[in-house]
Amino acid sequence: MNIEFHYYSVFIIAKKAGFSEKDCFTLAYSSQFTDDNTEICRVKIGKEEYKNYISQTMDILKPKKELMRIYPCFHFFPGDYESNSAMRKDGKLHLLNTTPDSKNVRALLEKAIETKNLYRIGIALHTYADSFAHQNFVGYYDCFNGMKGVIEKLLPNIGHADAKTDPDIPGKIWKDKRLVSKNSLIHNTERFLQAAEKIFNYLWNLNNESEMNGLKEKMKNETIQTLKKCYYKEFKRGDYYRRKRMKLYFKYGNMVEYDKGKWLSEAVQTEPNIPEIPASIPEKHFTCKNKDNFFKSDWYKFQQAVKQHQQTALEILEPILSKIELELF
Repeated sequence: MNIEFHYYSVFIIAKKAGFSEKDCFTLAYSSQFTDDNTEICRVKIGKEEYKNYISQTMDILKPKKELMRIYPCFHFFPGDYESNSAMRKDGKLHLLNTTPDSKNVRALLEKAIETKNLYRIGIALHTYADSFAHQNFVGYYDCFNGMKGVIEKLLPNIGHADAKTDPDIPGKIWKDKRLVSKNSLIHNTERFLQAAEKIFNYLWNLNNESEMNGLKEKMKNETIQTLKKCYYKEFKRGDYYRRKRMKLYFKYGNMVEYDKGKWLSEAVQTEPNIPEIPASIPEKHFTCKNKDNFFKSDWYKFQQAVKQHQQTALEILEPILSKIELELF
């Protein structure tokens, strides 16, 4: 999924579930920043240095092998791999197959919710939502991801590269050429609304003590109907329908526009006189603006949550990863 779900839709869902504006923003920003956290940042704090983990790469078409841990942990969470075997024309199975709302990805989200850390929950919501959009793909180089076609043959078989951005766009209708005919036509609106309904349930239960005399179902239905209006047209004719959808997100969510540099700029300033060294992974040097405030900043809290999320993800996936030999680090 892209920013339209991870930030704007999540904000609307959280708001309907009764969260404050501030908490809606933290959840939604953490959800989207999982995709924008692409640079290694070294922050000078007095004589010490803080280094973050990245949760996405700059280009999914050209990932570095040393960063392959990112895709299974944050974007293509391995699920119940046997559940979708009948959908493929070739009947293949894969231990790392992403399946929607799997027991594994539910465990990941539920463990985040147990912490009540909104940054952790926002990151886990990103991974959980992607389990719907990225279903039937694996977050690794594998022919399992491959689709037939002249252009597709030129693309690396990692994630949904062969399907390009089709799985991530609200309202998009596209064909998954690997699936049997009756299942090959994909309606993203259906997938996105399924994810939204599940996420609403989690957020409502976190924020409210009970169903409050039927209010939960009322607000959930209102949420789904609101998002249906937002997803009303598939992506075509350039950005025409995207602009239409964006207006609706702001209308129904009344949120501030997403700024991917906000949290970082509030926490640090660029370190002067640091020469740029060519590297396979983007890296930048900073100095914290205020030592005491740095450890209270949204950026620092998010980065700590990324590390905790990855650790939890690997613990959940250990039974699967122990059966295969993949270099995730």
